[in-house]
Amino acid sequence: IRRSWCGTCWCSASSTPTATTSSGFQVQGCGASQDHEPADPESEPGTRYGRAIRRPHAQPPLARAIPPLGGWAAATGEIGAGAWFLFFILFFWQHPHFYVIAWMCKDDYAKAGYKMLPIVDAPDGRWTFFNIFLFMFLLIAATLTPFLYKFFGLIYLTGALISAFFLFGAGMSFLISKSREDALSFLKATVYYLPAIFFSIALDRWLINP
Repeated sequence: IRRSWCGTCWCSASSTPTATTSSGFQVQGCGASQDHEPADPESEPGTRYGRAIRRPHAQPPLARAIPPLGGWAAATGEIGAGAWFLFFILFFWQHPHFYVIAWMCKDDYAKAGYKMLPIVDAPDGRWTFFNIFLFMFLLIAATLTPFLYKFFGLIYLTGALISAFFLFGAGMSFLISKSREDALSFLKATVYYLPAIFFSIALDRWLINP
């Protein structure tokens, strides 16, 4: 945290006010997560808001989704629509990714005393699976939105549709079978999803503005 604040001070002296503000918000998110998470390992909303998902000092989803805002602001001097597109993609992506991890490792979390959603959920896991489906749908919608606003072109759309197809297929297979094998396949699909989207963005931009 101290190093992050030093970076924020450096931004204030050498960068734009927008970049400095975004960097400050990110540092605040890191600090808030470290201040509150260790005392909240037994709260189910901790899963929903990103506390104690993988480790006691895990940053909440908002803090983890802020870096694109800071990077965009540093590069352009403003937080434009593209920054918000990336923000929401990262924000929605985290939920299905970490929910499936929590479902696969719920016994370990239970032994450690963390009341994850799959642990406090009904025996059939209805709310866990509902949240996985909901945020998977929101993620795919957020991924396709930049094309609808003509921010990215057909190359991006092609990559986004292919990525969404594999993610949705793996997700629905897991939601139907509720097997550990399909859960692992869905987890892998979420891991590969972001690199595929970012590669599509880079390729689309590079071919349009080489």
